[in-house]
Amino acid sequence: AAEEKVPKRKLAALIGFLGSKYSGFQVNPAKRTLQAEIELALFRSGILSATNFGHPSKCGWSNSARTDKGVHAASQVCSFKGEMICWNDQISQDEQLEKMRLIVNSNLPSDIQ
Repeated sequence: AAEEKVPKRKLAALIGFLGSKYSGFQVNPAKRTLQAEIELALFRSGILSATNFGHPSKCGWSNSARTDKGVHAASQVCSFKGEMICWNDQISQDEQLEKMRLIVNSNLPSDIQ
């Protein structure tokens, strides 16, 4: 039997962070940025594929705002196309998304959640 394909969806993440250790939000080569850390966590979680990792345009990455170095935020929204890694037709979509949130948070630094 063929392996069932994991569906992809446009997802939104509500993120809070302490920006003291980061050089702003947007990816900036050779700098530690919030977007780069979030993308890495999504990749490690299996939500972003290897072919899309590091290429925000391939996954339709969008930020609600950019921040400067050292800025903190209680809620910033990012959206992207990702794999529904907890897809299961036996549980609700809310339960699937909650499981995904826990997996992503486990791959993020403690100053980003």
